[in-house]
Amino acid sequence: MRFGSFEKAQADWRAAGLWNELTLPVALAAAAESAPTAPFVLHREGAVEVYPLSEVHALGRNIAGALQRAGICRGDVVAVQLPNSLENSALYQGILLAGAVVLPLSCTLGPADLTFILSDSQARMFIVPDQWRAIDFKERVRKLGDLPCLAMVVMLGGDAKNHRVTNWSDLIAQGQPFSQVVVDPDDLAFLMYTSGTTSNPKGVMHSSRSLLAELNTRDHFREEKVLLSPWPTGSMAATSAILAHIVMGLTVVMMDKWDADAAADLLEVWQVGGMQTTPFHLSALLDAAVTRGRSLATLKGVRVGATTVPEALMRRASEMGVPVVRSYGSTEHPSATQGVPHDELELRILSDGRPLPGSQIRIVDDDGHDVPPGSEGEVLLRGPEQFKGYLKPELNEGAFLPERWFKTGDIGRVGSGGHLTITDRKKDIIIRGGQNISSREIEDLLLRLPAVADAAAIAVPDLRLGERVCAVVVLKQGMALSLPEIDGAFQAMGIARHKTPEHLEFRDELPRTPTGKVRKNELRAEFVARERPRPTR
Repeated sequence: MRFGSFEKAQADWRAAGLWNELTLPVALAAAAESAPTAPFVLHREGAVEVYPLSEVHALGRNIAGALQRAGICRGDVVAVQLPNSLENSALYQGILLAGAVVLPLSCTLGPADLTFILSDSQARMFIVPDQWRAIDFKERVRKLGDLPCLAMVVMLGGDAKNHRVTNWSDLIAQGQPFSQVVVDPDDLAFLMYTSGTTSNPKGVMHSSRSLLAELNTRDHFREEKVLLSPWPTGSMAATSAILAHIVMGLTVVMMDKWDADAAADLLEVWQVGGMQTTPFHLSALLDAAVTRGRSLATLKGVRVGATTVPEALMRRASEMGVPVVRSYGSTEHPSATQGVPHDELELRILSDGRPLPGSQIRIVDDDGHDVPPGSEGEVLLRGPEQFKGYLKPELNEGAFLPERWFKTGDIGRVGSGGHLTITDRKKDIIIRGGQNISSREIEDLLLRLPAVADAAAIAVPDLRLGERVCAVVVLKQGMALSLPEIDGAFQAMGIARHKTPEHLEFRDELPRTPTGKVRKNELRAEFVARERPRPTR
C-alpha cells in the first residue's frame, strides 16, 4: 500500500475532525460546563468516593491560581507523583489551566529514577504525598540528588519540616483567581517518560493536538459511557482515563491501587461499559467475578494489550461473555490498532486489530523498504495522536523515517483484512504488567554488584503480568549471588520495585554474536523450553 506525504495525512486528519485548533485548557472548561455532574469515582482504602466534574474543575482552577502565585509560568514542567486521587485529577486541570506542562510519574519510581527524570525534564515543581502504602516519600525526597531547576517540592499530608518542602495546604490556602493563559494546540502539554532500548528513560512530548486526537479516535468511550481504569498513575493509559473524565465528561472509575475483588464490585454497581486492561488485570477480574458472583453483563468492550496476551485468557474471557479484543499502542502513539467485538473470535484472539481512525501502518525490512503483504518486518506508525517527538532532539534521529513514520521497534505483519499482528520486538525492553523496563538499565545495575562478571536481562513469560524480569548472570570466580541479595542491592540503589529481577539464572558465559551482542533470543528460548510443561502419556 502506498501512502501520501505527511502534509497530505495532516490535511486528512483535519478533514476528518481528528485535528482541530482546540486546546486542553479550553476543552477542560467546556467539559465542566456541559457535564458538571459527571462522576469521578474513586476507590480508596476500601471506601468509595464520588466527585462531580464541577468539583474537580473548581479545585483545578484554584490550583492553577496557586501555581501561578508560586511562580509557575507557561511552559514550566510540574511533576506529579501521586496515586489516583481527587488531588491528582484536579492537578492535571490546574497545571494545564496555568499553561504549564503535566509530568505524571509512577509512585513506584525511587530516588535514582526520580533524580534523572526531574533533572532531564528540568521540572520546576515536584508534588508528592507524605506517605502512600509502605512508601515513605519524605525519605525519597531527602535522597534526591542535586536538582538546580527544581524550585519547589510540595507534599500532601503530614508536616513537611524541611526547607526544601512546602505543605500542600499552604500552597492552596490563599486561593486567588488564576490568570487565563493562551496556549497553542501544538505547545507541549504532557511529558511522559518511557523506558526504551537505552538505559535511561526518554521524555515523550504530547501536545493538546495529539492528546485530543487520541480522544477523538475513541468514539466507543461515549458508547460505553462508564469506564473502569485499573491503571496506576504515570502511565499513558491512566492519563487517558483521567482525560476521558475531565475532557470528555464521562463517568470514570479508578482505584488508588489495584484490587480485583473491589473492581468486580465496582463494575456491577456502576454498570461499567468499558475497560482498557493488561492480561494481569483481566485474569484477576475474571477470577473475582466468579468467586464473588458478580455480573460482567454491562461490559460492551474490553481491550487487552500493553504486553503479550495469552490466547487461553482471551478464550476464557470470551466464553464468560466478555466482549474482549486486543489492542496495540505505546506512549509515543497511544492508540494505533484495536479489534472490534463483532470480529470473528480467532481474529480477536490472534490479532491486534485494525488501525484506528487516522492511524497508518507500514511494515518494512531493516533497510526501511516495504515488505510484501503478509510478510513480517518492523512496524512503522503515523497518526494524529502521535507524539511531537522526544524531549532530547538527539533521540529523534533514529526514531523516524522520512514523512514522520515512527519506528516502533516492534515486529509484525498485516493480514489481508488489514489486521495487525505483533510477533516480536526489536526493542530490548521487558513489559511487566504494562510497564516498560529497559533491559540495558537492569544489566547496568547488575554489573555494579561485586559478584557479577557479566549479565543479561531478559523477559520471561508470566500468566499474570505478561512478562517478568529474569537476570542471567556470569559470576566472578569464587563468588555467589541470590535473588534476595539482588533485591536488597536494588533497593539500596533506589530502583523501582517493578524493575527488580524476579528470576535468576547462572551461566558460565553468555552466548554472543561475532560482533559481541548477547543472543538473547537463545536465552529466552532456552528458558521457555525448560519451563514449558511436558505432555503426559
